[in-house]
Amino acid sequence: MTTINLFRPERYSGSLGIEREEAERILTAYKKGEELFYKEGEGTILIDQEGTMHIKGFKEICGVFDAFEKENGVYVCFDMDATYNKDVKALIKKVIFYEGTEWIANTCKHCVNLEEAIIPGSVRAIHNAFAGCNKLSYYDLPEGLEQISGQIFGIYPEKITLPDGIDNIDSVFSNTKIKSITLPKSLKRIGYRGLAYCSELEEVIFKEGIESLSSEALTENKKLNHVVLPRSLDYIGSYAFSGCSSLTDIVFLGDSYAESSAFDRTPCNERVRKLLFNQRETIEYDGSTDKIKDYEKLVELQEGKALAEQAELFIVIKSSYQSSLSYGELDKERYNGNEYSLFNSNSVEKLILKNGIIVGIVVKGHTILVGQSICTYFAIDEDGTGREEVEEYHTFLAKY
Repeated sequence: MTTINLFRPERYSGSLGIEREEAERILTAYKKGEELFYKEGEGTILIDQEGTMHIKGFKEICGVFDAFEKENGVYVCFDMDATYNKDVKALIKKVIFYEGTEWIANTCKHCVNLEEAIIPGSVRAIHNAFAGCNKLSYYDLPEGLEQISGQIFGIYPEKITLPDGIDNIDSVFSNTKIKSITLPKSLKRIGYRGLAYCSELEEVIFKEGIESLSSEALTENKKLNHVVLPRSLDYIGSYAFSGCSSLTDIVFLGDSYAESSAFDRTPCNERVRKLLFNQRETIEYDGSTDKIKDYEKLVELQEGKALAEQAELFIVIKSSYQSSLSYGELDKERYNGNEYSLFNSNSVEKLILKNGIIVGIVVKGHTILVGQSICTYFAIDEDGTGREEVEEYHTFLAKY
């Protein structure tokens, strides 16, 4: 049995590095039929002649056989492309983590011949443990798992159920070939591109408990056609489902707030956005309608329309969130592209209603704006028609 002189450079705490000379020695010994052995305190690593790496006694284990070189007598150089690093890792065909292991990170990266992994129930976190292990078949995720990130499989399964305990996923399944995934009730958030660009993904099963979908969380999943979003879901970020070109059926069990671009380039985009806009939180305006120019005309135009239909007629000028603008200033803002439909506004937190008619908005920052800020241009067409009906407005500002 040949001893492996692995070391833990202070700069790379947790990693088990190896030098070129040591790699050459243990490769020669292995070819002669010897087993490879490393011991540190209670922790041991054994690579037998079957190509199985046994890891025992480490509560936390980071990269094994990472390539290090000395610079001025200090181990600082880490090189994943070092030939000796790859040669040692190529010996490993199976890895067994024993009970007591809790945290696995980068441990078997680029073990190109690794085909099997056994993970005990004591493991709580797996971070990019199997990147580049392109022969590694699916293994059972432990029931006690709480954190996952990076590449956690070599070959991703077509169908997967994540164990309860995981509360967040970030880019774990992005660009993989999974077809179906069942998320646990413990999951609170899908992070940036957590389930994005999965070319074969057809089914995502959410459980009550999910609270937010981050920007681009499920973008470009072109085979995804049906989604049921739970009551617990509060927020859907920008472009969360963008490019899901088969997504025609989506069910909202609760009152989720979605950014205006959340369903961009999907067949259900317009329908969903109107549905969500009609569910926006509202407050009843109890002030004087004298502050709202042409209130009677506004009622005449908007009465009986859903909130989304009303909002499409309003144009919001960004600068008017803060102050009243002259006609010239308004025209300049419009020319500079600083206008948009209230329906497309991401700044609106609540709608202010008077007997079911939109008369104002609460923008982020808790400023109430009534009158000019949303009503100024509803009567003015692109050619200026209706200008004579519109006087300079005065914005009503108050703290919410």
